[in-house]
Amino acid sequence: MVYFLTNLSVADNSGARNVQCIKILGSSNRLYAKPGDTLVVVVKRAEPNHKKMTRGKICRALIVRSGIRYNRAPGI
Repeated sequence: MVYFLTNLSVADNSGARNVQCIKILGSSNRLYAKPGDTLVVVVKRAEPNHKKMTRGKICRALIVRSGIRYNRAPGI
């Protein structure tokens, strides 16, 4: 589960390495996000010499995996 101000590592080739969650999209009173949810994040660390992705850039991100197991209802 991802909470507000959680530091995350990036699993794609966008150029960002570490990001921080600043907003969970979907509802105004959501306390945490789970895999499949969209976040607004700020880049904390980016790859050196990357033109488009720099430190401090605000982006949207999708959670694709987490360290905590997430159980789903049967048949879903």
